[in-house]
Amino acid sequence: MEQILSNPRFKLGPSGTVLSLGCLAECLAPHAIKSTLRFLTALGHLKNPVQIATRWSPSLDELDELIYALQRLRSVVFHSMVEWGGRVLESGTPPASQRESFINRMRTGGIHSVLYIKPFVPNHTERFTDLFIDLAVRHGIRNAVIGRLFVPTRKTETALLYPRELQRHGFNQADFPVGPTTRNEAVPTAGVARMEAA
Repeated sequence: MEQILSNPRFKLGPSGTVLSLGCLAECLAPHAIKSTLRFLTALGHLKNPVQIATRWSPSLDELDELIYALQRLRSVVFHSMVEWGGRVLESGTPPASQRESFINRMRTGGIHSVLYIKPFVPNHTERFTDLFIDLAVRHGIRNAVIGRLFVPTRKTETALLYPRELQRHGFNQADFPVGPTTRNEAVPTAGVARMEAA
């Protein structure tokens, strides 16, 4: 908390800096959920907006605590995925039914959800387009982020995870772009218009 408050670029309050959790490390996985809940509770007095990116779904007890913490903040949950139900590249994550239950609980708890489809893996992710759209329509999800594999300039274990996983499953990383997504970048948007129209 001290590091956040002492950062000269940090702006305090509801219109201030968005605090992002889970983009480089899974903050709702079993080994991290307790620390994340404590951190969210501590963030409550700052009133800053919070976004969480996750592939996980907490247990029922933790879920109630998470919803309570997020309701006190201006929060958005990004449900990160490259497939739905296939679990080829996401083999260690909870099954689709459990993740969908989590998305539904976020909705009933008044927490805004976004589909976070990154990285978009050609010849793999597009096979799940209709399932993504169906999921979004059934749970009132109006927004999606679709983009390329992001590899930070610092070589972290997390940054190297997807290239290793892609290679292990026979995907050629050279077939699709890697790097930061820019506003002007053309990314696959198949089905997004259908989702927005739903």
